[in-house]
Formats: sequence, structure tokens, C-alpha cells
Amino acid sequence: MQLVTVTVPPEPFVEPSEIPGGNAGAELAIKAVTEELAAPNGWLGRSLGKQTLELVDTCWPYQLPYGPIIGVKSISYTDDNGVVQTLDETEYALLGNMLVPLQGWPSAQAVRITYEAGYEEVPANAKYAVMLAAQSLLTAVSEDMFVTSETVEGVGSIRREIGEAAHAAVNDSIRRLLAPLRVFL
Repeated sequence: MQLVTVTVPPEPFVEPSEIPGGNAGAELAIKAVTEELAAPNGWLGRSLGKQTLELVDTCWPYQLPYGPIIGVKSISYTDDNGVVQTLDETEYALLGNMLVPLQGWPSAQAVRITYEAGYEEVPANAKYAVMLAAQSLLTAVSEDMFVTSETVEGVGSIRREIGEAAHAAVNDSIRRLLAPLRVFL
């Protein structure tokens, strides 16, 4: 059974100041949205910001998940005698997200691969989708989200409305922005 975990998370690629009306909660909203979308737990099926991942499996993988793959940091395996061995980088090649043995994989009870994945420069559509989703999240939890109208004597009135259609439009925009990047595993 393959397990992939983040050992070094990505640096933020959207700053709170980039969110219109961003406030103290913007950083948390950005983090929550990014974690919901990106690998290894997100529905996008890929890494966005550059991060270090660790894959643990009972057999050799044909490909490394949650690309784009930047490079392999280390490969170790437990041999048939229960001894942990390290594979030298001259014994394999990385072709895109495919890990290829140059002379066949050694017999292994378990495999551990540490690698870097993500974009050096996050695609603009992904960055904008995170900004839009974070802004939507901040709007949904604002203090006045339930105020539909407010009147100030002698000044005027203001009406705010966060309707279902607005939320649907934001969610649809986010889905469309990210659709070209989605990977189905």
C-alpha cells in the first residue's frame, strides 16, 4: 500500500496582501485552500508549490505521484534480509515522473523514496484560484455575512447579500481555473 506524506511543505505562493480586503485571517484561509487543493491530500492530484514528499510502499513504483517532479533526493529499501539499503543515484533515472531502474530493481520488502515536487513558478490560473477561494472563504466568515441591510440615519443604507448563486459562480470559476492542472490518480 502506497503512502505519500509531505516532509517539507511548500512556501506560500499567495500573500495575504494579494487578497482584496485581506485581513489577519487571510493567511489561514490561503493555507486551508491550498491544503484542500494540492497534494497529497487535495483533489487536484498534483503539487503546486515546491515541496518535499516521501513515498513509502511495499514494492517499487513505476511513477512518482503528485508531480511535476523536480528531482529525487534519496531512495532506500529494505532488502530480503531486513537490512535497509540505499540506492545510488547512478542506479536509476528520472524521466518526467517515471522512475526507471538502469539494471532492474533489487528485491525489496519495503521502499522509501524522498523527492521534490511542485512548480518553481506556480501557474497563474492556480494562483488566482487560490486567491479567489481564499477571498470567498474570508467573505463567508466575515462578521457581517448575515447582514442584509443596514440603515444609518441621515447617511443612507447599505445592502449586502451573499447568495447561493454568488457562491456557485465562485466555485465554478475555481473549478474552471484548475481543471487544466487536475490529475486523476
